Amino acid sequence: MSYSDDSLGGANTIRSPAATPSPAPDDLIDAVLEGRYRIKSKLGQGGFGSVYLGVDNKVVSRRIVIKVMHSDKLASDWVTKKFQQEIEALARVNHPSIVGVLDCGETPDSRPYIVMQFIDGVSLRSLIAQEGMPFHRVAKITQQVGRALTAAHDAGIIHRDLKPENIMIETSEGDDHVKLIDFGVAKLKNSVIDVVTSKDIARRRDNRIHVARTTQCAAP
Repeated sequence: MSYSDDSLGGANTIRSPAATPSPAPDDLIDAVLEGRYRIKSKLGQGGFGSVYLGVDNKVVSRRIVIKVMHSDKLASDWVTKKFQQEIEALARVNHPSIVGVLDCGETPDSRPYIVMQFIDGVSLRSLIAQEGMPFHRVAKITQQVGRALTAAHDAGIIHRDLKPENIMIETSEGDDHVKLIDFGVAKLKNSVIDVVTSKDIARRRDNRIHVARTTQCAAP
């Protein structure tokens, strides 16, 4: 089974309907990043970036997945830092049920990108039939997801976007193997990348108001 649009998860993921007009040309198709990573085709896109299938020319043309930030997001310091935090999250944890990060860099037009492990499977969403799934299969998948989340939590990472689209399933010799993907909106404890959220801003504003009121009340 191949890595397809059905296996691409993440916040605001866009998946094309069966019949659509021809898309505009993508200037990254057939591009070679760092003289090494050749982009072959586009798998899909989300709110922060687009995801591509590529090959690593340095390692016997092995298949890889490359996530590139949208050019119109470069002006957003918050999006840029969240993209960097995704790299940090994947680099923190090494677990067989979490997609591996292989490299990172910037395109010639300064868009950051992440090179990730290619997953030869499909999303859990695509496997869920209307009548449900066999209990023993659900139990094994759930157990693997739980172990992956435990490893992430032990590393100070909260996924925050766990859903069937972000749970990839590889099948080998009749056994299912889980891979969690898309840590784009993950929350990291003690991150080296400082990301200020709207909640942080509101909390700081409330603290300033509280301090101001306290000072006024204490004034003679």
